[in-house]
Amino acid sequence: MSMEPVIVNGDSNLSNGHAKKPCRIFVGYDPREDVAYEVCRYSILKRSSIPVEIIPIKQSELRKKNYYWRDRGKLESTEFSFTRFLTPFLGGYEGWAMFVDCDFLYLGDIKELFDLVDQKFAVMFQWLEDHEIGSVPFVWNFLVGHNRVLKDDPSTYPKAIHYTLGGPWFEAWKDCEFGDLWLNELECKVDKDNKME
Repeated sequence: MSMEPVIVNGDSNLSNGHAKKPCRIFVGYDPREDVAYEVCRYSILKRSSIPVEIIPIKQSELRKKNYYWRDRGKLESTEFSFTRFLTPFLGGYEGWAMFVDCDFLYLGDIKELFDLVDQKFAVMFQWLEDHEIGSVPFVWNFLVGHNRVLKDDPSTYPKAIHYTLGGPWFEAWKDCEFGDLWLNELECKVDKDNKME
């Protein structure tokens, strides 16, 4: 699998000036977590009501193109610890793009997240003082082991589960909280792939 985009619900030829460009989602890729990337990608595509373009950020391909040459540091837990910061460059410094880690499971329509974009900003990342930091609703970055679902409060139900400590694709984390949802998504993806063969 290369870093070529996967476009769904859209047309990659957008030169007529009238077609809506797909929302670009760059996903951090680590070969040790290929299955996590595939499930993340599948979960976005499955629920998206808008055109999306999904591009894995693969360090090996960035190195071949001389886009990335930094030696890997001891504190880098994944191959995308620093390559994530190439998102604007890889997007051609044009339009909006989003970066996500591969250890996400999307349960909501990504359109809702893109609807939060505020066009008055050139970018929605900048260095801020702590008191100036805002956030997206936590349900779009629901941290396993940290955030909690309140049984009678639908506003706490996750729309994007982030298995930041490790997910069920690792043996040590196979029984983690929300692991069953990820495993079910994997099963759906495998079933779909088998039907397409």
